[in-house]
Amino acid sequence: MVRVGAPIIVGLILITSLITPINSYAIHKSEKLSWQMVFLSSYPACSNYQYQILNKYDVIAEKYMNTYNLENSKYKPNCMAETKYSNYKTPDDLDLLILVYDENIGEKDLNANDVGGFYNHVGTDRTKNHTIIFCDCPNFRFSDPVWILTHELSHFILYYKGFPQDIVEDKIHKWDAKYDYCIETIYDDSCTSASTSMYDEKSGYSWVVMALYEPATMKGFFPSPEKKIIDSQYVIQVQKEITRWWISGKITEEDYSKTLGYMLIDDTVLTNTTSSYFDTSNIIFVDGPKDKKSDVTYYDSSSNWTKTQLDTIFSRVQFKAEPEPAVGLPDWFKTRAHLWVDDEIGNEEFLSGVQYLLTEETKKTN
Repeated sequence: MVRVGAPIIVGLILITSLITPINSYAIHKSEKLSWQMVFLSSYPACSNYQYQILNKYDVIAEKYMNTYNLENSKYKPNCMAETKYSNYKTPDDLDLLILVYDENIGEKDLNANDVGGFYNHVGTDRTKNHTIIFCDCPNFRFSDPVWILTHELSHFILYYKGFPQDIVEDKIHKWDAKYDYCIETIYDDSCTSASTSMYDEKSGYSWVVMALYEPATMKGFFPSPEKKIIDSQYVIQVQKEITRWWISGKITEEDYSKTLGYMLIDDTVLTNTTSSYFDTSNIIFVDGPKDKKSDVTYYDSSSNWTKTQLDTIFSRVQFKAEPEPAVGLPDWFKTRAHLWVDDEIGNEEFLSGVQYLLTEETKKTN
């Protein structure tokens, strides 16, 4: 058994709790977003109304993404009977699936569980494995379906583009609460901060949708936090001890590689905790009933769902988390780590190697 000194344990806890691992920044935008909208009907075949409403939501989704200047290509919208969905397979290059339930399915699988719609992402690669689910349900307990769609699209677009949590989650939910207040209590000039109108020239229809977060509308803009290597003497001391464990075989190369990722930080992570970047591979944002949105804990309701609820709500999410590939350290870095532990090179030279490994080497694999 390996005995670890208390100061080292404390140091590891401090590092892992305050610093976002490098995987949180693994995002590359070399290709367009690929997406498709699928409508599920509780009837043996889709009705004319269901085809029409599918096309309406498809147009809204496309125009909303285009308004955000998000380059995208879409597959033809698809309407199918619920019983046939088990045979549906997403195209290999599909990044975002938008599922629309008809009223019967939506009330049973979503509304009955206090869900109007939700956005889900799995995996560490933000460019794929996104799902939005909502229903064509006229229900006064929940917002209008068009609003729910653009609400979840807002979560998706801002998360996809790499914005911090206080924008992706908090700002969207504040706008949502403001919108509910405006349509149910009093509408004044401040209401325009939460919503806007979107017009479709072809159909001649106009819809009220969630307001745009202006910084995200810039074409090709993705926030890129300034990253640097932690150079505090205490962290260096901890990392040196961990390097010794790896060299002596007490921890695996994969585990050691993960500790190197904790040395790469964004200034905002330490100076502004409300702007920290997501460090989870399973993101869930739920749009609940109006009477529960004032409860700040509601948006973590997924953690309180029973297994039956989870199985029901997520039963049609096709994307699953992918196992992270094993990390292999290059020979030049292994040599440098050995020299550092033996005090044959200084901290600066070792840290410059870590900086290169976590930036240049990562670019080659993306």
